[in-house]
Amino acid sequence: LIIFFNVIIMIVETNAGANCTDISCTPGWVSACNDMLLVIYTIELGLNIFIQRWNFLRSRWNYLDAVIVLFGYIEVIMGLVPSAKDNTSVLGFVRILRLARILRIVKLLKPLPELYRLVIGFICTLKAIAWGFVMILVLLHIFALVTVETVGPYRMQVDVDDWCQTAFSNVFLAVLYFFQTLIAGDAWGECVIPMSLKFPHVLPIFALALIVVQLGFT
Repeated sequence: LIIFFNVIIMIVETNAGANCTDISCTPGWVSACNDMLLVIYTIELGLNIFIQRWNFLRSRWNYLDAVIVLFGYIEVIMGLVPSAKDNTSVLGFVRILRLARILRIVKLLKPLPELYRLVIGFICTLKAIAWGFVMILVLLHIFALVTVETVGPYRMQVDVDDWCQTAFSNVFLAVLYFFQTLIAGDAWGECVIPMSLKFPHVLPIFALALIVVQLGFT
C-alpha cells in the first residue's frame, strides 16, 4: 500500500511540475508526503540492516532500498540550497534525483513472485531484442543504399510532397524514411504508390523492404 501511495504522489508531483521551471511548484502536502515516505523507507532500511547484519549485503533488493534512500536524502539536501530556485544546474540535478524515485515502483515486484518472474523473463529477452534491432538497422541501411541509388535520380520527377522528394536525397534520410514507414507503420503508400505508378521498376525494392523488415522482424 505504501508503494502504491508513493506512485500516486509521484504522478501528482510530476503533473504539478510539468509546466514549471521552479522546484517550489510542488504542492506543500506532496512534499510532506514525500518526506514521510522517505522516513518510512529509512526506518525499513535501518530495521533490515539491524536484523540481517552482514546478510544485508547479499540481497539485491537491499541495495535498491539503500539507493532509493540515499537519493532521497540527496534531493532533500539539494532542496535546502538557497540558490536552488535560481540555479538551473541545481534545478536540473534535483529533477534527475526525482526520477530516481521511479526505482520505488520496482519494489512492487518484491511481494509478487509471478510479476517478478515475468519481468525477469523480459530482461532475459533484452539481449535478443537488442541484436534484433541492430539487424533491422543493418537492413534499413542496405535498403536505403539501394533506394537512393535507384529512386534518387527520379524523385524530383514525381508529384509527391517535399518529404518524399527529400527522403531519397541521401542514405541517412532514406533510413529515417524506412524507419518511419516500416517500423512505425506511418503512411507507407504516400511516397511508394505515386513513385511506383510513375516508375514501376522501383516497386520491387519497396515491396522487398516491406516484406523483409516489417513482416520478418516486427
